[in-house]
Amino acid sequence: ITSQDINGTDVVIGNGIRVYTAGNKVYLTGLNGKAGVNMFDAAGKMIYQFPNVENNLPFTINVPGMYIMDINTENGNARTKLIINNK
Repeated sequence: ITSQDINGTDVVIGNGIRVYTAGNKVYLTGLNGKAGVNMFDAAGKMIYQFPNVENNLPFTINVPGMYIMDINTENGNARTKLIINNK
């Protein structure tokens, strides 16, 4: 998995893994099994932790803003910026 930053709501970060948002819902597709996801604020403080994210099943971020998202899979790790809004 490679790293890539985005300033929007849709990105392919490597090995076919795609991250996209719909309002305050975040989706990962292209996973080969479950992933662990950690969400950090701009200061680097961990705000959310999702240990068992499944392919195309959403998880919710309650506070809009810019986050750094770490994705951990059995094939590797990736980090990307993600914008969350409630619209």
